Amino acid sequence: PERRHDPVMLHEVLDLLPLAPGAVAADATLGLGGHSIEMCKRIAPGGTLVGTDWDEAMLSSARERLSAVEGVRFELIHDAYTTLGEHLERLGLFPMAILFDLGINSAQVDDPARGLSFQNEGPLDMRMDRSRGEPASALLNRLGLDEIERILWEHGDERWARAIARKEIGRASCRGR
Repeated sequence: PERRHDPVMLHEVLDLLPLAPGAVAADATLGLGGHSIEMCKRIAPGGTLVGTDWDEAMLSSARERLSAVEGVRFELIHDAYTTLGEHLERLGLFPMAILFDLGINSAQVDDPARGLSFQNEGPLDMRMDRSRGEPASALLNRLGLDEIERILWEHGDERWARAIARKEIGRASCRGR
């Protein structure tokens, strides 16, 4: 089945952006292209849409969904939203509107293979860009108690970081770490 993302408050958000035919617009967090499809309707004909996403699977789905759009040039880039400025400069484009839809994509949470699901078992991957870095499972198998605790505390604001780290170390020793 086709994955989709129906953005919340789509028109309310896009009505705030100066989108018009021929404009350059950027979707810094392209995802499945829910916002971008509507942005394209507003910048066609002659507009350009630049989109970045760090998840190649999401980018591929967005590319497929956007292929039906006519009258707009696309620059879809596999990279983090933090690099959008560099890509715009390289392309020589100055957008009239830039959208950042910050937050996790429900399609990523719903996919058990990503290791982000609350409802389904799957490998403990947890990477947004699966082409870079290592899965969370490898990290947990490699790190010691103090480092796991630090990560949970600093990056997760987890007040039970020490107890969680101890439990994970206990599990790892049962797995023959």
